[in-house]
Order: sequence, then C-alpha cells, then structure tokens
Amino acid sequence: MLMTMRPRIMSPHSGIAALALLLLAATPSQVRAMWPFQPKESLASKFEGFINVGALGLGNVTGTVAAFGDWNGDQSLDVFSLSSDRRNLQIYLWSHKHSDYRQSYNISTAEPIASVVPLDFNLDGHLDILLWTQAQVEDGGWWGTKRTILNGEIYLGGGENGGLMANTIRLNAITTMQPTIIDSTGRLQPDFLALSSESEAQSSKLQLFANSPSGFNVTDLPFNQQDKLCDLAEPHSNAFIDLNGDCLPDIFLLCREFGGLGARSFQVWINNKSQGYDFAGEWILPDGTGAISFADMDRDGTMDIVFPTCETHSPTSGVGKTCAINIAYNKQKPLCSTGASSSWTSSGGKPLSNIDCRNLDQLCQADDDFSFDLNPSGDSFTSIPLSAILPDASSILFSQPSRTSKFKPLIPLRIGDFNNDGYPDILLTVVNATAAPAEGGIFGASRSTGVQIKLLQNVECREKDKSDGEMCAMERYDMARRKLEVVSGPVTDALLQIWDARDAAWVDVDENGTLDIMIMRSGKQDGQKVTFIKNNMFHDAFFLKALVLNGACSTVCEPADGGQRYDSYGAVLPGSTFKFTTMTASGRRVPCQVSQLSQTSYLALQTPYSYFGLGRINNYNLFVGTSIHDEKHYTNIEGVIPNSQVVIIPPYPDADDEALPVPANRDWHKSLYLHPGEWIAWVILVLMAVVAILLGVIYLLHSHEKREDELERRKAMHRINFQAL
Repeated sequence: MLMTMRPRIMSPHSGIAALALLLLAATPSQVRAMWPFQPKESLASKFEGFINVGALGLGNVTGTVAAFGDWNGDQSLDVFSLSSDRRNLQIYLWSHKHSDYRQSYNISTAEPIASVVPLDFNLDGHLDILLWTQAQVEDGGWWGTKRTILNGEIYLGGGENGGLMANTIRLNAITTMQPTIIDSTGRLQPDFLALSSESEAQSSKLQLFANSPSGFNVTDLPFNQQDKLCDLAEPHSNAFIDLNGDCLPDIFLLCREFGGLGARSFQVWINNKSQGYDFAGEWILPDGTGAISFADMDRDGTMDIVFPTCETHSPTSGVGKTCAINIAYNKQKPLCSTGASSSWTSSGGKPLSNIDCRNLDQLCQADDDFSFDLNPSGDSFTSIPLSAILPDASSILFSQPSRTSKFKPLIPLRIGDFNNDGYPDILLTVVNATAAPAEGGIFGASRSTGVQIKLLQNVECREKDKSDGEMCAMERYDMARRKLEVVSGPVTDALLQIWDARDAAWVDVDENGTLDIMIMRSGKQDGQKVTFIKNNMFHDAFFLKALVLNGACSTVCEPADGGQRYDSYGAVLPGSTFKFTTMTASGRRVPCQVSQLSQTSYLALQTPYSYFGLGRINNYNLFVGTSIHDEKHYTNIEGVIPNSQVVIIPPYPDADDEALPVPANRDWHKSLYLHPGEWIAWVILVLMAVVAILLGVIYLLHSHEKREDELERRKAMHRINFQAL
C-alpha cells in the first residue's frame, strides 16, 4: 500500500526559535529601530561626566538656599530659600511632571531670617518650619546701646491645600548663637540647646528648650557633669550624632577656647538614655579650625571628624589662606574577622590580635574607650595641605562673605559619595585668582578673584605613597588611611566653568539614585544664584538611600477629625544612625556608618535622607539606630535590595503625658522602595502584548493542528468502513 506523508505545520516552539534567530541576525541598530518607544536622548545624556542643567526652576531665587525637606510628603526633595534681604522664605516643591522646582508657598517676616529648620515639631506627621529672626533690643545699660537677639517662631504645616496653618508657636528669645537640635527625652521629638537672651554675656548659661504639647519649656540641661561644660563657639558646628558606636546619638559641642590658650576645642557628651548625658572628653583642635563635618572616611564603621584649617582668614571677604584639609579618625574597637573577640582585622584587612572587637551582630555595641588623637605625627590624624592637592591654589572660601557681622556661617567641607564606592568624597570651595575672565579698564585688563567648586575623591593609600609624609606615611598606610585627589579632566568642565560660587551641596535631583551637586552663587557671572550640576557618570557600584521617620504615624497618617489621609515622609528623625557591613571582592567584611540630619544650624544644608554607596557587592546587613530610650533603640534589617530606598518608622515610646498626639506603638515598620526605570511602563506593555500575540499564535496553531487531526481521523474511519463493505 502506497504511503503518503502530508506536510506538518511548524510547531510553536519552532516558530519562536525562528523568530529568535531573526532577532539575533539583526544588527543592534536594526533592533533599536524596531523598538517602538525611543528614549528622549539629548547631547547631555550621551556625555559621561558632570553636566550643567541650569537652575531647574530656581532662577528667581535672589538670596540663598537655606535648607532642604520634604514639604508635601511625596518622597521628593524640596527647597527652602531666602530672599536677598532675608525677610522672605520661599518653598519650592519638586515637580516630577516638569522635572523642575515650582514656587508654592512664601513666608514673610518683619526682621531678617537667621536660621531655617524644617522638622516636625508637633508630631502630626507634617513638616513644620522653625524660623529664627534677628531683632535689636535695648541692652539695659546706661548708654542705651542695643544688642542682637534671635526670636523663634514655628510655622505649622498641614494647612489648607498643603499650606501653612493659621496659628504659629512663638519661642523664647535666645542669643545670636543658633540652637542645636537634639532629642533629650527619647520621645522622638525635637528639643534644642540654646543660650537664653536674658543675659547679654556670651557665656550665659546653656539651657534646654524641651518640646511639649504646650510649647517649649526652658529647663536645665540633661548633663550629669555640668561643671565641665565649655563656653560654646560662635558660629559653632554642634551635632547630634553617634560617636561611641552604640547607634545612639551623642552630643558634639564646639568650644570657644581651651584653658584660655585661644585654641578651639570640642567636647563629646555620651547619651545614656534616661540617665542623661555623661562627659566623655575634650580634645584641642588645631589653630585656624573651620566648620566641622562628620563622615566615615576610612570605612571602618566609625564617624570621623573632617574640617579645614587656614593660617589667616578675612571675615569681610570670607577667604582663608594657606589652608589644609584635616581628618581626625575615630578610634574604636573594630570588626572581628571571624566572630571571636580575640581576632580582628583593621580597615585595611590586616589581621591583628589580643584586642577587643565587635562581632557582626554587635555593630551597635558601645565602645566606652573611643577616642580621637589630633597629634599631627600620629596615625589617627591626617592634615593635607591644599597645595599638595591643588598646586595652583592654597586659599578657600572659609566663611560666607560679610561686611556687617563677624559671626557669618563658616563653610563646611561638603561630604558625599559621588561614585558609590563606599568612601565619602568632598566638595571644596576654592578661591582661584585666574578663574574669572579678564576685564578691561582705563588702566588695561584686570581680573577679579573667582571662586570654584572642586571635587576631591577619597582614594586609598597605595604602597608607592608610603614616602608621602603628608597623606600616606608608613604608619598611615599600615592603618589603611585614605588620601584625597582632585577629579579633573573633561568630566568636571561643568564645575570649572562656574567662577562665582559661594557654596555647594550634595542632592539627588529627581530622586534617580545619583548624587548631584547644587551650587549657590553670587550671581556675578550671569545673574544666576543657583545652578544644578547633574552627575551623569557611570558607576559600577550600588547605593542605598535610607530615611528614619519620627514615629508620628505607624504607616499612613489618619487625621482624628476624619480628614484626608497623608504620608509623613517629611517628618524625619534627626540624629539617626545607619551601620552596615558589606562584603568585599576578597571576601572580607567591612563596616560603615552614616548619620541622618546630624546638623541643622548655620546653613548645614544636609538632606533629610541619608545616601551612601555600597561598592560592587550586594550583600548587606543593615543596623538602624534612633534616639528612643527603649532597652533596644535599634533594629536590624537583612535582605536589603541595593539601589533602593529604605524607610524605617521606629516604635513610639510610652508617654507620661496623655496630651501627646501620638499613642504608644511597639513595632518597627520597614518599607523598601525601588525606583522604576523610565521604560518600565512601556516594557510591561510590550511584554504583555508579546505574550498575548504568542498565546494567539499558539491557539491558532493548536486549532489548526486539531482540525487536521480530526480530518485524519475521519479519513481513517472512512477507509475502515469502506473495507468493511
């Protein structure tokens, strides 16, 4: 019998394979051309480096940016700026739709504004604004002279249409020394330290302004050895930050002078929760010390002190000459290498022995023997002359220029990790005599002094650097200390093209996971007071953004009067601590510490969130510490996804005062947010369409196959019936 073979329809798997072969055969440009949703590319997006993206809606700013915060709780960074006469505060909200800032609210005052502190003061989950304004009052003397004081007023958020409430909270007047924000009671509400204006003497008694439902009550300090308290410097760099490694914020005070010697010093007061603060020690600072910053510069899990020094300083121009950058490393017991207390590794990975250390699960264990050593010849202090980093410059903008006040804010070293390698880098405001273009005149061309922002990268001391006595001497190399190198080349042209800078700050524009730069300017170059520099450099490393809220709402805030629910992402908790360990490529665990909003005075310009690089390894163990006075004031988070934002809401403690608006809550709430890519919606749509098409093809092929099988069956039955006849 003659057998015939009918042609078979190609199977669905074969069709998909053929389609894949066609795609593989296509060139990358052809595949790109087939993609229906092309990205919005520009010349800027193709350039790898720092890009000048303009004012981004802040072109109308006439004064300076004073603070950052999340005013409307949308997890975006909003800007608080002052007018040129400092009598108006403008609130600019970030618009994701337009990718710029939009002016939304304005506060006018009769007197010049000296300080802006955005925090949640009444524990309702809304961001409030504390303004300190300068006023002249009679000093009570025979000659009728006047002195300057600061009047405080809190403008409450949560008003109609996201604005301000009609009522405000007035505070007692203080001296011109700006207050230091702390949490003295552990109730996760901001108090502050300040000098009462009742005494005209600068050494008047430091007092605690304690937060309460009825306002701020002036009380005695929670310090246990008040006889050791120093006279505070003005301006100061006081901070609420963990310095002994227990994840509980301590108090750092910058003192006016030490023992009548004229040199400044600093004190550390250790937080013992309900037992108050204990004096830990006082250390003398070098002559000419400027503003103090804090960062874990050598990635050993401790907060180091970073500051500039200058041999001379002009308060009028703000210029400091013959300057250096200094790092005082925090000396604490390190991380154990194997978990045994008799074996540990230094930050450089070198095994040592017979020294106490921390286990992996004890990152928040206090080290009562922590210390600082500011001896220039020691291995725990590094002083880097500016001329060693920038041979053509030795001067920096040490303070804000002023013709009227000797207490203008000092300009700190702005610290942030721009390349996500886990080691903080520095923005430095450098005075450059050749930065500004030459100007003509009757006596010929002249050139005014320009001010630029330089980026200093934190790099490791290599073996060849051992002979460098300024940064990487033998003992510093053995302790795996760091050195600074200026980032140069075409990638930083956008920074160098601006020559009228006054200050800078690290920000994450549009919350896309990169640290960008905001430059405050005098306006002499082109009239602009604010310019954003976009970080468009490729970094083969991970990052993490973290935010600790004050516990006003456990998840979403629900008003008692039944109004609209709202998020409390603006209600951040100052002084929070993040400590984590990462695994290096060699398999070694290294710790790191980051603080949240530790300083709020004198234009600190710290963002409400913490941003830190994680390096190239995605294996983390995150500890989060707060100022709560519970037995366990910290929590541990495992399985953290890199390139995301973590939001932590601590438990709100039991309150003795029933009038407090927040009920006790004993649970930690943790949320993880991933930033979706620009194409995510289109990718999902196209993927669903492809799946639908494939299902349709499979269904058609299946139906066709089924119909062919039915015809075969009928033909076979027909042959059987025919043979039976």
